[in-house]
Amino acid sequence: MNVERSQNGTCVIQTHCSRAAYLETVEFAFLCLLADGEVEKHTYGKGGFDFEEEFDSSVSCMRCLPPTAQLRLRAQSSPSPKVKVPGSRTKDHKKNVTATKRKKGELPVDLRSSDLPKGRNVSQRQGFLKDLVTNHSKSQTYIAGVSNVSSSFGPGNCIKTYVSPHDTCVMKTECKGLEGSLQEYTYGITCVEQDGTSKRHLFGQNSFYPEETFDTLINCTLCLGLDTSKFERSILRAAVSELRTKLDSFKKDVANVTVDVKKLDKVVFAPVVQAANKTDQSSKEQSSGEQSSEEESSDEPASPSNETKSASNETAPSSDSVASGNESFLALSIRRHHLGR
Repeated sequence: MNVERSQNGTCVIQTHCSRAAYLETVEFAFLCLLADGEVEKHTYGKGGFDFEEEFDSSVSCMRCLPPTAQLRLRAQSSPSPKVKVPGSRTKDHKKNVTATKRKKGELPVDLRSSDLPKGRNVSQRQGFLKDLVTNHSKSQTYIAGVSNVSSSFGPGNCIKTYVSPHDTCVMKTECKGLEGSLQEYTYGITCVEQDGTSKRHLFGQNSFYPEETFDTLINCTLCLGLDTSKFERSILRAAVSELRTKLDSFKKDVANVTVDVKKLDKVVFAPVVQAANKTDQSSKEQSSGEQSSEEESSDEPASPSNETKSASNETAPSSDSVASGNESFLALSIRRHHLGR
């Protein structure tokens, strides 16, 4: 902001402010040095001017000074200036409206905010975003994990983006009652780096709940909302086509990895399988050998039992002969008994 004295002797305020600045916190005023040596301060309050504007106050002064000159006047033991509040400015002053001023902590929305260059002039866009980072990246505070510097967009501005304490972009939806408008809404963010470079990220349609807080894990210095309704269909089709191409390439990579893993399995685990097969075969041969030995051992004791049986059979006639001898002895005794009579 500059204060100059016009050719007519009146004080003129000129603003040449960055569009990324918060003018709502800036006091627009000037000091008027009168002919009698008195100093008057004329103030128009905070946030009363646009980013680029020239305003003739119609206040005649010997000298027109910025309000910071007040400190130098005090150092020289000059009396404090009288403060005059002109109130609203005259309606017939020339005023160039360049953009809508935002409140403190309110970030622009990419492709929607008129003061944010759309990207045709890359250097201008990057310079704007760099100033935006300088003005806001260090002034962030968090309440319950939510930053005071955010960008609101979407249906009814119910979607908010901000940078988390871990420097990642967070998307928060508070869209209860707007579910119908969200069904065909394409979600997106613009990630801004420290040097003012930016990158847009799309999440597709109907990819968030009406009430949700989602950490995208995308590292950003500032996180802006993205008005995807400004996207042309051709841009969306190109983005979808590129995504499909990347997905097909990913599938091919996965298939190649699967083949490589199979080859690796054959090289690494084949000797183990062969050794296991040999172990099984030797164990089978050993078990069959033990079984044949058991059969032979079972056959050998069978012959003595047969011999025992035959021996018992052979002794059987001897017992019969003993019985017949007894019968002959009995018959001889009976015969002798009869003869004795």
